Amino acid sequence: MQSFWSGSRAMFRQFTRSSLVRDASALASGAFLSQVVLFLGAPLFLMLYQPADFGLYTFTYSTTSLIATLGTWRMERLIVVVPTRSMAIRLLAALVSMTAVTALVLLVAIALGWEVASHFSMEIPSQWALMWSAPLSVFILITTMGLRSYAMRIGRFKVVSVAQVTRAVIFVSGTALTPLVWTPPAGHGALVMVLWQLVGDVCALAIQLWILPGNVHRLVFRPRLRRNLATLRTHRKTIGALALSQIVASVNQQIPISTIMFAFGATEAGWYSLAGSLVYAPCRVVSAAVSDVFNQRVSRLHAERKPFSWLVLRATIAMAGIGLIPFILIRDLGPLFLSYVAGPQWQSASHSIAMMAIASYMYFISQPASNVALIVDARRYIVLWHVIRTVNFLAIGAAAALGYLSYTGWLVLFVIAESFVYLLDTVVEYLFARNAEPRKVETSGEEETAHA
Repeated sequence: MQSFWSGSRAMFRQFTRSSLVRDASALASGAFLSQVVLFLGAPLFLMLYQPADFGLYTFTYSTTSLIATLGTWRMERLIVVVPTRSMAIRLLAALVSMTAVTALVLLVAIALGWEVASHFSMEIPSQWALMWSAPLSVFILITTMGLRSYAMRIGRFKVVSVAQVTRAVIFVSGTALTPLVWTPPAGHGALVMVLWQLVGDVCALAIQLWILPGNVHRLVFRPRLRRNLATLRTHRKTIGALALSQIVASVNQQIPISTIMFAFGATEAGWYSLAGSLVYAPCRVVSAAVSDVFNQRVSRLHAERKPFSWLVLRATIAMAGIGLIPFILIRDLGPLFLSYVAGPQWQSASHSIAMMAIASYMYFISQPASNVALIVDARRYIVLWHVIRTVNFLAIGAAAALGYLSYTGWLVLFVIAESFVYLLDTVVEYLFARNAEPRKVETSGEEETAHA
């Protein structure tokens, strides 16, 4: 046992001094500053908006993200792990083309829906009234994510950080200052947030286009469609598995907020959304940055046929140690934060924060290694893991919709299910890394013997 702990401490020290941490720090600095901006604007933000506004905004934005995934299959994730830069650029160009088609189809569908509703004098539900902004939001969001992935592919981590901070500053400044200058009509707070989120996304995209190399601009806006489609055909099996898994993942992201919205109401959806924005802050700052750089390192080692399970194990142990204290503080101090800075309408979100901190800690640990299956081309598992989450969410969602669960009961089962699947993913991803190594080592030895 003593040798295990001494070895773990040695791995932790080596991990903290590696280039992985240095590059991750460049990404984390932007995420940290953006979270600081959101934290500083939170007191004014919570006093000016109602939980129902926040819940409706979250529902609209998550629905837009789901539509974007259905149209583009989250193909930007492949940009980081493909072996060559030219292939990454062609994937980026193909992604932008697919995004433009998706936005156009969505615009036509929304226009037809509004026309039908107007013709039959049908009242559009409040949950869908803000979707008119979805076509532009889809195009801006996916193009920004594609350029972000390419920037990480070529090691331009500061570009990602600058765009992320700018996006947060514009969103917080706009949503906080608008009610002070102009009082929106009752129930229109979500509209203000959606508009400023769109402005922030546009500014983040403009910064990336301005800073990234010029050849990206030419290939993205004048794509060679035949060559790009050939690249998609080359990776069609992996893209197919990734597309299916990401569609299921986006559905999974939508199921909880939709369950709360329709089973319990917009106010409870606001509690859930606020709790999620607080407890997942370390994941967006630290774990996401480590994950982005980790994927780059692991994909390179895998392409060079070198072992990388040691990096997976080291990152997992380090993340477990790094995240323990922050998540304990979030669980204990988050409710106190609400009691001092928020109005009485937000006090009921305290219980959601304490519960969701457990699941977010497990996600924090598992996130860096979550793309090992994609890198080693374990296509079935990529889909299966997301399907397991879907089954969990649908089961507890059905119980809530039928009235068998209160919001608190649903939240308890949600946290248990999420913690289990994240723990399962952490173990399985490490096993994939271990199983990928002996075959490569054995193959290398056979080649040397044949050469001799």
